[in-house]
Amino acid sequence: MSSSSSAPPPDGDRPQYTDAELSSALWDYWGSSSSSPDACCGHILGYDDPNHEMSMLHRITATTILDLRRRLGGDPQSSARPAASMDDLLERARRFHDLHGPLLNLRDVIISESPRMTLAAEFKRRSPSKGDIAPPDIRAGDQARTYAEAGASVISVLTEGRWFGGSLDDLTEARLATAAECDDDACPTSSAPGGVGGVGGVSRRRRRPLILRKDFVTSTYQIAEAVAHGADSVLLIVATTPSDVLGELITYARVTFGMEPLVEVHAPVELDVALTAGARVIGVNNRDLHTFRLDMGRTEMTAAALAAKGLSYRHDDDDGADVVVVDDGGDGRICLCALSGMSTMHDVHRYRTAGVGMCLIGESLMRSTDPRSAIRGLCLDPADYRRRTRGGATTSSSGGGGVAGGAYTGGTRIVKVCGLTNPADAIAACRAGANLIGVIFAEKSGRRATVESAIEIVRVVREFGERDDRVDLVDDDDDDDDRAFGGEGGTAALSALVVRASALERASRRLLVVGVFQNQPSDYVRDVVRRCGLDMIQLHGSEGMEAANWKNYGVPAIRVVDIELGADDDRDRRGGEEGVARSSSSKIAAAILGRLTSDPFTILLDTSIKGDSRGGGGTGVAFDWTIAESIQNMGLPVIVAGGLTPDNVSDAVMRVRPWGVDVAGGVEASTGDGGRRGR
Repeated sequence: MSSSSSAPPPDGDRPQYTDAELSSALWDYWGSSSSSPDACCGHILGYDDPNHEMSMLHRITATTILDLRRRLGGDPQSSARPAASMDDLLERARRFHDLHGPLLNLRDVIISESPRMTLAAEFKRRSPSKGDIAPPDIRAGDQARTYAEAGASVISVLTEGRWFGGSLDDLTEARLATAAECDDDACPTSSAPGGVGGVGGVSRRRRRPLILRKDFVTSTYQIAEAVAHGADSVLLIVATTPSDVLGELITYARVTFGMEPLVEVHAPVELDVALTAGARVIGVNNRDLHTFRLDMGRTEMTAAALAAKGLSYRHDDDDGADVVVVDDGGDGRICLCALSGMSTMHDVHRYRTAGVGMCLIGESLMRSTDPRSAIRGLCLDPADYRRRTRGGATTSSSGGGGVAGGAYTGGTRIVKVCGLTNPADAIAACRAGANLIGVIFAEKSGRRATVESAIEIVRVVREFGERDDRVDLVDDDDDDDDRAFGGEGGTAALSALVVRASALERASRRLLVVGVFQNQPSDYVRDVVRRCGLDMIQLHGSEGMEAANWKNYGVPAIRVVDIELGADDDRDRRGGEEGVARSSSSKIAAAILGRLTSDPFTILLDTSIKGDSRGGGGTGVAFDWTIAESIQNMGLPVIVAGGLTPDNVSDAVMRVRPWGVDVAGGVEASTGDGGRRGR
């Protein structure tokens, strides 16, 4: 086992096991599972691949095995609760569900939701790759109730304590907090003859969400433990489970409790193992379990593999077409689920078109300040997605006509933190919820970063965003788009930027690094982009709109438009990158849109002071926010900067509802304190 794997955070009196102890626990588990461990564990051990290494996943699994062994052994030096006997667990499970209602069947829940995408909303406090995600004192019951009220049909609860900060108490709390949501006569129930769930059917009307225990399950004991604490289903991970044990766990869950487990795969060979073991609900982890990198195409590849095998898996489509059921012993089709990397309605729709029936979303909901709105924004119903994306044209007062792709409808979706100069601050910004990280190269800035520090910032942001390369925001049809959207002003350029705003929203969930430049040679900008691996640039000088075309630098550009303060109020200078004098908000907004071209990827509004030799930005002064509001009312989403502080940023968001905010000079301590200053 690799010694480079990160250790868990401090966790009370739980011991820290040596690598030798962890390896021994895994080999005991794998070796005792079958008379032929090579046959049953080949998918775990890399089929004799000499380059195969034990991963973080193996380390966590081994630790879970040893912790359970310690609890079952009744360690007198441990303050952890002693483990109940299996008989006691089964009796507790029966009493719990006699009192609080029967288990729900995961497969039935997913099918009953069709054509709506089933949402599994996850509760977790932290993760090995992201650290703390939510405050340690957040209550599972409160979050689960919020999820359920917003429309989540499944609540996934991380119960692993060392790396994820969870507990079995979280599971029970989530179950009891959402119990009032359920009218048992209207809930789909399990169909285990004589099991805890009893005999039940499926209704399309369901109130209580299903509760899923997400942990590193290696034994029937943990399944019984989950049911005794209120779970309806458990996660089984193929990547750590011998094939014969997987089959035994699935059978035990069904026969004993009427439970349908969620079986997780992340590689083609694991799909074969899951199907052979009898899995009926298959979840695809888009995250590589060894490197923690995301590959959003894994789910679609799994869907294609199921289709190639002639298996029925597609969720009901919204046309009401009949679902073809493949004979698998009379139990119907397989349900396919996507388990990681999603945060937007576009992600949900992508997997809906692939036939997926359930999406599990955790981190973005845990970080959200408004989980209810975030869930509504996922457009789980395909009709909602159609309304949001094809809901009709919006007329712009700057020139009339429809805006392609739908106009901006309000709500902050982009948060840019600018002026960072070291990796630690960049990670802090990522954890705080930023999706654009700004690194300044402008010569006149007191927060200018070195190329070396920028390279390190890009590296850690990519790791946090679980990617290995630059995010490609420019599609293959951009030449055609430039011709279609060419020219100055009017709805053509406006339409181009509306379309690109949606693209930036989708891409920014992987976190992007933006380099900020001001009147610097294009050769220099291109060189910095190449050396640092920047995803985007921001032009903050008098370069002109046309300079923001992606072809000039190889990456898309944010074009800054300065709102100039200090000019005569009765003077109406036309909008442009050189600065816009104060006038009426609508006149200034119309002037800006009149000078708009299709060259930039998006527009950022900032403050400039008349006569300031720095050329705009970094003033610490706010402009008239109603200008941004007017521009957005005309259909263009914009990022707002200039004088945003902890005292006024929430006011700006509430009053203007800008598409994006750029916080910098007002949210840090002081210049030179490690980079917490903006432009």
